[in-house]
Amino acid sequence: MNFVKERNFIVAYDCFVKVGAWDITTGQFIGKSGKPVKTVPSCFTYHNLPSWRGENDLAYAIYWYRTQLYNNYTNIMGAHFEQLLSLGLFPNSTYSLREKPNLNKKIVEYLKEENQGYYDSVKVARYLAVIQYEQYMNTLPDWAKEVFTNLLSNNFPVDYIKTALNRVIHEHVDMFYKDHYYISGKILEVLKDYYNLSMQMFNKVEVEKNFLTKYATLKYLAEEYKNKHYNEELVKNNDKPWLYYENETFIVKPILTKEDFHTEGEAQRNCVERMYMEKVYKGQTHVVTIRRKSDPNKSYITCEVSDDGRIWQYLARCNESPKEQDARDFKAEYSQHLKNNYKVD
Repeated sequence: MNFVKERNFIVAYDCFVKVGAWDITTGQFIGKSGKPVKTVPSCFTYHNLPSWRGENDLAYAIYWYRTQLYNNYTNIMGAHFEQLLSLGLFPNSTYSLREKPNLNKKIVEYLKEENQGYYDSVKVARYLAVIQYEQYMNTLPDWAKEVFTNLLSNNFPVDYIKTALNRVIHEHVDMFYKDHYYISGKILEVLKDYYNLSMQMFNKVEVEKNFLTKYATLKYLAEEYKNKHYNEELVKNNDKPWLYYENETFIVKPILTKEDFHTEGEAQRNCVERMYMEKVYKGQTHVVTIRRKSDPNKSYITCEVSDDGRIWQYLARCNESPKEQDARDFKAEYSQHLKNNYKVD
């Protein structure tokens, strides 16, 4: 049995005699007479169709159609299927046929070389994101590329601009899924935001006359952006329900803003702002403040809690151990609360 694509039909020949056809755009079968038939011609029954492409690509396309598309096939999906087949490509799912395939010469070559000829709308979007980023970077002078790479990879929020820059530039696009991004929405949104932001920076620093001034200006702008989103990251990483606790004497709350970290550090004369705020920002640890209910606005104990719910530090002013017995006893009570209520996000 031989299968040949003729216009929008895949035609079956047996010893050079046409024995049936399948209309790609409608999913309709054609009999020997050349007219539509309700019963599937024997040449298109499963035992005559290969379940792998190596034997016959076009017959495999029909096999794939019959197993995955039969119950929800539409004319639009058929037209998209026909477009792919005409280029020697094959859809990998019904989802890839719902929208018009995004194709050009480079994409077709990429799919044939890197994806065995299967059209995957997600992989195409990833590929376009990488190409778009490379094209954008090519518009920048070498000094800007180096500064952007070195500066942004260290200073931007882990799950926002840094993710887009680092992972796309190194083509580790699959890693996005670990952070629950979706190529059709969030990734492209992040990339677009990064392009706009970096171009604004570029326009501001381009007028500077020397490299050091350019770098200083760009670093200032990056810090300005980082500060704008800093509290959002602190809340995301430190506002955990299991960190909150209170009894008749004490109340425990996580520290959620840069301003509050500064206030706590000043009041307690400790390094919580300088040494631990960045760790909380990066999601590496948690910091809570413990105060007496009788004086809730006065800092009393600064407490570091590990990401697995253990108390690492429990210190009063100037990093001294609490002197009051009720405060010493409360450490064990709060530790038990953490043990009972700690939950992984």
